[in-house]
Amino acid sequence: MPCFRRIVSCLQNSSSTTSDGLRDRHSEDNDASAASATVQVTAPRDRSAIRSRAMAYRKEEETAIGGDDPSDDPVDEYEEYSDSDPEDDAHRLHNPDEPEEHTDALARPVFVPKTNRLTVLERQELEREEQRRLERERQRALERQKQSKDLLIQTLVSEEARQEAENPADMVDDTDELTEKEYELWKIRELKRVLRDRDERTTHDRLVSSDSTSSVFYTAQAAEVERRRNMTEEERRLDDERIDRQKVQRAPRGKMLFLQKYYHKGAFFMDKLDDGSEPLYNRDFNAPTADDRVDKSLMPKPLQVRRGQYGKMSQVKHTHLTAEDTTRFDMPWSKAPAKFTPAGTKDTFDRPSRRGSRKQ
Repeated sequence: MPCFRRIVSCLQNSSSTTSDGLRDRHSEDNDASAASATVQVTAPRDRSAIRSRAMAYRKEEETAIGGDDPSDDPVDEYEEYSDSDPEDDAHRLHNPDEPEEHTDALARPVFVPKTNRLTVLERQELEREEQRRLERERQRALERQKQSKDLLIQTLVSEEARQEAENPADMVDDTDELTEKEYELWKIRELKRVLRDRDERTTHDRLVSSDSTSSVFYTAQAAEVERRRNMTEEERRLDDERIDRQKVQRAPRGKMLFLQKYYHKGAFFMDKLDDGSEPLYNRDFNAPTADDRVDKSLMPKPLQVRRGQYGKMSQVKHTHLTAEDTTRFDMPWSKAPAKFTPAGTKDTFDRPSRRGSRKQ
């Protein structure tokens, strides 16, 4: 478009110089109208010729270079402008300040409600599908849980029936006062207990299997538990007595002295105390040692401090006035004079008796 305007301006200059009828103009208005009429006539023909030459030159260059098909190239600037009306072009040339009118038809904006928008509908459909999937998974989980409970209840019932068949005389009928609701609650509690024990046992076995040393220890412990379970009441009582005799009698803990230093026995090698292999761990750890054997209650008050605290800050000699008071109330000068203790000002009050009042 700018190139075309420059070409038209050149044509205006050439037409104004070659036109003999416009040399002797009498006013600016007549000259402007004559120039406008000349441009309106000559501009379309000159523009067509320039466009034809430009297209021919362009085709020659594309043929020489061996480029792609010209039909694939973008639309030329002259071809876009050639569709416009020549009179409108001339009018725009002489009125550059006037805004150009867009002849392309714009699509009318149409408001689409939120409920009818495709993106919103698709998102809502995806959300509903996700909710349906979660609901199906929840239903499957509930179904599996219900099946597990039913299977466990059946196992417990069958186990109880088997035990009753083996030992019918040892079983005591304690279901006389139980209702159906209490029985259902008991089954739920029993189910939770069995599931909890199974989960704990599974977790314990997994942790033990990861460590070889712990695996040996817990295997022996499990064997001991199984042995105790298979014992009768009398055998279990005798085994408890044997275990008690094997335990080491620990020494009684003594009382700590005044300002005695405290020593902790520690937490390591305490298994040697249990099995009695090291008598050293069975001694009294509260027994005084070294300087703690001295009775510090007989020392002066300034020296009655903990180890390493003597001579430090905030350890003054006089702590309170009551500790330094030397007043003796049994001395004569400590008693109040007689003039300050008149009769009838005693602190005590004795109720008079009737016998005394009759004598008077």
